[in-house]
Formats: sequence, structure tokens, C-alpha cells
Amino acid sequence: MTRKGEAIAVLIMAVFIFSAGSAGARTGDAVASPPRGVAASTPPGAATPPDARPPVAAESSLIFRYDPKGKPDPFKPFLEAELALRKLKELERQRLQRSLPLSPLQRAPLDQFRLVGVGGAPKGRTALVQDQAGKYYTLNKGVPIGTNNGRVTEILADRVIIEEPVAGDVGKKGKRGVKRIEMKLGRVKDEGKP
Repeated sequence: MTRKGEAIAVLIMAVFIFSAGSAGARTGDAVASPPRGVAASTPPGAATPPDARPPVAAESSLIFRYDPKGKPDPFKPFLEAELALRKLKELERQRLQRSLPLSPLQRAPLDQFRLVGVGGAPKGRTALVQDQAGKYYTLNKGVPIGTNNGRVTEILADRVIIEEPVAGDVGKKGKRGVKRIEMKLGRVKDEGKP
């Protein structure tokens, strides 16, 4: 068969199919029933007009609308509560780690230390302190000391200057207040005498 013959055969079949479907509706042989839930517009037994179509269900029932009420958020992590608990525990651990003393110098208040000696050149001095138990510790500039987060800021020939932050006291330009404490080198009564 040629292309022209195939096209004519397809055209004849299409005309036959469409004419058979519309002929049945005109003669009343096949009556379309309305969809469920939709009332018929004509009473039963009455003739239907030739161009009448059965009523179509309301378009709003065919459109999908999502109502999120009572449903979980699909973008919210399932383990959000567990993640929040982990984060809270991590913050608590960090807070506890900051509050725990790290060295023996930070476990005792400053008044329990006694400055025993200072040595070295003016730019690189080192101090020696003794605690109540008789143990000796060396101090350099920047070493934390005391229970109030004090730090050695200066080491002079006869004293050590320590700065501690003062809670609740705010100084100039919004900076926290600082308390300066001096540990002076004490002299033993018989020191230096022959």
C-alpha cells in the first residue's frame, strides 16, 4: 500500500469511529448517566436535547489542595530533639570545662601563694611562688593563676602584678573591669645578714 492509500484508510476509520459515537447519542440508544454524587438535570423518562451534555463534576474537587494541619513538616529533621539535646550537653560540657581549673595554680586563691623569688633579664623575667603545701611553681607573663581567672601581666624586680576580671563591673568603652593585685617579694628577717 502506498502512503496515499494509508492516509485515506486512516481518515475513513476516523470518520467511521466519530460518526458511530455521535449517531448513538442522537438516536437515544446510549444514554450517558451522570457521575455519582451529581444530580441529573432532566427528570427520568424525559427526552434529552441533542446537544445536551451530562453535567461534569465540580472542578474544585479535581484540584488537589494540601492542608498541613495535623501533619508533620516534611522539611523538619526527624532527630531535632536529639540534636538539640546533644548541643545542650556540648554547651554544658564546654561551660564546665571553662570553669574547671586546669593547673594547680588555678586551684587555690591568690592569697595562698607567696612570692619567693624573681630571676632573669628585665624582658624575660620568671617568678617563683610557693603554695601552702610548700610546693614551688614558676610564673611567666600570661600564666593563669588563682580561682578568679587571674593572669600574670607583669613581673618586676621585686613584685608580680596579676589582673583578675571583676564580674558585673563595666569600665570605659564597655570593657569589663579589672582588679590589679600585686604579690610583693617578702624578705626573711635574717636574709642578707652575715
